[in-house]
Amino acid sequence: MSFGDVYAVKNISFGLDNGECFALLGVSGAGKSTLFKCMTGEIFPTAGELSLCGFDVTNPLGFKKARKHLGYCPQFDCIFEGLTVIEHLRVYASIKGIKTKFRERLIKKLIEDMDLGDFVDI
Repeated sequence: MSFGDVYAVKNISFGLDNGECFALLGVSGAGKSTLFKCMTGEIFPTAGELSLCGFDVTNPLGFKKARKHLGYCPQFDCIFEGLTVIEHLRVYASIKGIKTKFRERLIKKLIEDMDLGDFVDI
């Protein structure tokens, strides 16, 4: 990602095996958040290559295919003010690409599995 002659992320390369979890550490301003924004489809890089699970995520179609294989825990709270528990689960099911016809059944199972029944409307 480029801002004039300044690059937020430049010359980074790494690979992960299926199922691996990792954290990206660095000083403030090093480009960590920008890299994750590119990896999660929030922004698209202005140049270079970026692939997840073999899918080119530098374009929306490639990202749509790759996002089903990606989990992401941001640095800051990922709870949206004003949404209930069940609304959050619906949003994240949509983001993960869960087909509409399966969403409510999956959400109901998650609520039961996590014992959230008393909190769905909070």
